[in-house]
Amino acid sequence: MEGRSLSRLRATKFIPSMYQRRLLLIGLGVLLVFMAPLAQVTHLTVAKGGEFREAAERKLLNERWIRTIRGTVYDRKGRVLARDQASFEVAVDYQVLIGKWAYQQATRWARQITPNWSELNAEQRQEIVQGHLQDFESRVEMMWDTLGAMAGVSRSEIEQRREAIIDQVRFLNASVTEAQRRALERELARGEVLSEGEGEPVVRTADVRRPIREERTHHVILRDVPDSVGFKLRQLIERTEAEGGESTVLPGLHVLDSVRREFPMETVDVAFDLSHLPGPLRGPGADQIGPRIVRVQGVGTHVLGWMRGRVYREDSQRREAERLRRAGYAHRESEEAPAELARSLGPDRGRYLPNDLVGAAGLEYALEFDLRGSRGVRVRHLDTGEVETTEPIDGQDVILTLDAALQARLQALFDPDLGLAVAQPWHRPARPDENEEPPSKPLDIPLGTPLNGSIVVLDVRTGQILSLVSAPTFTRDRLATSYGAMLEDRYGKPLTNRAIAEAYAPGSIVKPLILAGANAAGRVSPGERIDCVGHFFPDKPLLYRCWIYKQFNSTHTAKLGHEPNCVEALACSCNIYFFELGRRLGQRGVYDLYTRLGVGPSADRWGLGIGLEYSGALPRDPARSTLDEAILMGIGQGPIAWTPLHAADAYATLARGGVRITPRIRMDAPAERKDLGWSPVIVREALEGLKASASTAIGTTYTIPFPMPDGSVRRERIFDVPGITVWAKSGTADVAPFRADFGLSGGPAVYDGDHAWCVLLAGVADVTEYAIAVVVDHGGSGGRCAGPIANQVVRALVREGYLPDLSPSGEVGTSGAGDMRVGTQTRARADQR
Repeated sequence: MEGRSLSRLRATKFIPSMYQRRLLLIGLGVLLVFMAPLAQVTHLTVAKGGEFREAAERKLLNERWIRTIRGTVYDRKGRVLARDQASFEVAVDYQVLIGKWAYQQATRWARQITPNWSELNAEQRQEIVQGHLQDFESRVEMMWDTLGAMAGVSRSEIEQRREAIIDQVRFLNASVTEAQRRALERELARGEVLSEGEGEPVVRTADVRRPIREERTHHVILRDVPDSVGFKLRQLIERTEAEGGESTVLPGLHVLDSVRREFPMETVDVAFDLSHLPGPLRGPGADQIGPRIVRVQGVGTHVLGWMRGRVYREDSQRREAERLRRAGYAHRESEEAPAELARSLGPDRGRYLPNDLVGAAGLEYALEFDLRGSRGVRVRHLDTGEVETTEPIDGQDVILTLDAALQARLQALFDPDLGLAVAQPWHRPARPDENEEPPSKPLDIPLGTPLNGSIVVLDVRTGQILSLVSAPTFTRDRLATSYGAMLEDRYGKPLTNRAIAEAYAPGSIVKPLILAGANAAGRVSPGERIDCVGHFFPDKPLLYRCWIYKQFNSTHTAKLGHEPNCVEALACSCNIYFFELGRRLGQRGVYDLYTRLGVGPSADRWGLGIGLEYSGALPRDPARSTLDEAILMGIGQGPIAWTPLHAADAYATLARGGVRITPRIRMDAPAERKDLGWSPVIVREALEGLKASASTAIGTTYTIPFPMPDGSVRRERIFDVPGITVWAKSGTADVAPFRADFGLSGGPAVYDGDHAWCVLLAGVADVTEYAIAVVVDHGGSGGRCAGPIANQVVRALVREGYLPDLSPSGEVGTSGAGDMRVGTQTRARADQR
């Protein structure tokens, strides 16, 4: 019965037998065995097929980069300030640099000359290799000696450069290896195979460590090689290669066609007429001696910047971020660019390769993306012989508003040999109350000490910067050899662009601006008189004093015979008048005025694109500042600081009747205008006060008293250029004592010295054409120290044709071929920082 039922069941439904079940299990096992490789093949052909296909196609391509030319920088008159120049570079194979070449060559040679090499064991082979190793090592040593002798570079310097290249390649290899390791870990994590044990990564560095391209190629060890040396080295290499195949005299050495960055006007000789210096500096017979040639080095270095021959990771990141930004992607470091956008942009033909020159500071850094350009590429298809060429795109040229000749002439004013920027006995203001000083007061800066500072010249009509001088400056060769010492120079601070990045208390030069702002706020009327009582607070005679009271125990009311009005208060620089305006404006009013003039962290920035810009200092919260601070800020003291460019910008704004045009240094930069709403009447009175300061006996920028050997005093006009009208204001800004070492026997000591300011407008008749700001660090009296330098700036504007020569005999003259010449300019070195 059961047998018949089972037969009927098998007839209606398939039931496998034991043998068939075994075959089915074996089949399933075989299928499972082949499923993993099958899945991997599917993954490689479908998911990653494109990548492997591209890799295969690349093996059939031979690519060669075509060098691009970095953009040229010109001044406003078409003079070349920075350009690429054809040059030679010397490169050495990486295997030679790390010392492996000799062993590789010795091994190859031993294998060639040993008939039974394959039958030898490892120790026997090593013994034969060692027997030939010294010969190849001596060839490398001879190569280094020959290279150093021909290029004029010491062996120690070559060793330093060799080690720097090795360090850079090893760092790059570690970065690439780590990136590959993390990428593979992420891929494994998606397959849930992250670790072999607790906390142990599947992928180790050794698992993905592969030689990178930089380990298989040559690296530049000498840049800017003279043509004579480059040709000789190339001829020597070609001759030995023609005779024996590979160069055995200079193993691993390559002479490459290259470019160098040169700065033709870095060094300029300026002819200086000594007869126009102040009396004590002219010397006897200055009219007959003739001009003195002043060699000016480092012209415009702070503006143009410099290059370095080493690429950092930050350079590549910065370039990629800018590339994506220009493509419309708001790149942030915390997120990756969308893959589709990166693919749409295509390969970056301007990307950095090892040993590329990179803009490191100033304009060269700020405009690196535009100046750099994009390489071309020549692709040869090895299978078809077809050649495709993409031409390089040269970097963009840049035209600056600077006048290089004027820049050099003004920079010459800080040459110590002229004596203008040297501590002089007449720089110190009178101190009749010295007995009030504590016995441990700081020392005066020693006479004869070179002084640092800055000069800024603006075109009033356009807001263009004609000159931006910062002293001390330096050549790029000095930067390459003395960077550490320059970085540690806390007094000179040569790396700081004082014109835009150094904080200075403005002092009395802000008084015409305070007048205009107070009038706009309804706090003072045109022509209003305020009594100069000597000290602002009746019960505090030693605080908030007028300078005339401090030095001569008098008041301007007593000197004038009446209370000064705003014109007279500006001319004689009455502190009490502007203390009162500061009080009337109050904390918020003073804060708002300075902010509208571009001072402070909340003000609009210039955005010059030449390096760090100091925005200026103001109280963080005017509501929390005190009225005493507002009173002090009325004369440019207290919690207020700005730069020489701020000063020139503010005076140019005054000259335009209260219209501020943001200063700019690129010709293609837009002119941004803002009307501050100043009354034409108060602006006219402010200019009248500045004019009286430079042209009347009560003015603080009218004359300088020079002590004579016989004990008498001789006064000379500060501004004496014929036919040129000057509206000027001097300032002596209090500075905290500072510690410095001026080479005296006692070593470092604490010194005192106020910053000396002179800011002015210059033009013809009643037309203000140029705004000039001069500051001398720790120079003392503004009128006595900065004033004579400002006068020479006016003369320089005449010499360069910006102001007319209205002297009877043309004594000021104009710049000519014999008046200024470009000296031996310094080439940019490869190891610049």
